[in-house]
Amino acid sequence: MALPDYSDVEQMIFRGFLVEPAEIEGVPIVFKTLNQTEYDLATLYAFSSDLEKASELRECYFIASSVYLFNRSSVLHDREAFYHDFVEVLLDLPPAVRLTILTQLQKLNSRATEAIKRVEGFSYGYDSRQRWHSCVTSHPMTLASRGSQGRRLLV
Repeated sequence: MALPDYSDVEQMIFRGFLVEPAEIEGVPIVFKTLNQTEYDLATLYAFSSDLEKASELRECYFIASSVYLFNRSSVLHDREAFYHDFVEVLLDLPPAVRLTILTQLQKLNSRATEAIKRVEGFSYGYDSRQRWHSCVTSHPMTLASRGSQGRRLLV
């Protein structure tokens, strides 16, 4: 029996988000999943009385909010320095290109949603770290699994 793939869970535990590399017009970009605060901020920035413009802005701010590395440099620490300029560049891209990026980001965020369901069991402390190790190296239902108080009491 094949073990489940825990690579997304591992990224969520140790990094806090999932990443997906891409290249747009020759520039390497690494996208990340959004947390709720980033999503809400992108929605606020995209506010416009023109509904068509608001939809386009929302797409671009969602993409811009998802950027982790731009041309191999982290932008998370100073996102505001490039954020609005990057949105202007995204607005100039053909809608089909933005749709392709959004589709990939949607898949990435869907993977994160699934991974976060598994994170809770591994995120509470020392026992959880042992449990994480046991799940990665063996099937969690084998007798060799350790890392919970119950297993320790059985031995």
